[in-house]
Amino acid sequence: MGMNEELVSKIKHLEELSLKDDLDENDYEELKRLKLKLKEKEDQKNKPKQVIIVRKDLNMNAGKLAAQVAHASLGIFTQEFKNNNLNELNIKFDLNNKHDKAKLEWLKGRFTKVILYVKSEKELLDIHTKALNNNIPNCLIEDYGFTCFNEPTKTCLALGPCYPEDLIELTKKLQLYKD
Repeated sequence: MGMNEELVSKIKHLEELSLKDDLDENDYEELKRLKLKLKEKEDQKNKPKQVIIVRKDLNMNAGKLAAQVAHASLGIFTQEFKNNNLNELNIKFDLNNKHDKAKLEWLKGRFTKVILYVKSEKELLDIHTKALNNNIPNCLIEDYGFTCFNEPTKTCLALGPCYPEDLIELTKKLQLYKD
């Protein structure tokens, strides 16, 4: 049983008890807490998320993986700064632009990230091309190869922050990254 189903089951049980006037103060507080938790989970489904896709075939150690994911996540916001040789980072958001609106909402929210994986550089680059073709904010990370790799190596790709409906087509066949 998934977490949401478990919450719904507990809520139903407590609501049944309340119909029988068999709910004590602790049960009533628990019912309120569970309903709030379920509502928060439902609200989060439509909030912007950032997806980071990692190449699992590289077998990066935990530290290298964490660094590459961090580069990708920040890279969404800093690549314009780097590409334009600017001396300041001044991010402007056009609230009429869906992706800018998602980025701003994400920055003001929980910074939700989902880490998925691919099994090859080709898979990573195919998703990158699709992101570019669909105007999805993205940042492809290429490690310089100074520490873990002997040459420059594309390690991961950040997509978004975007609303889930903009990411699903690019990511629906990918799985969560697990050791």
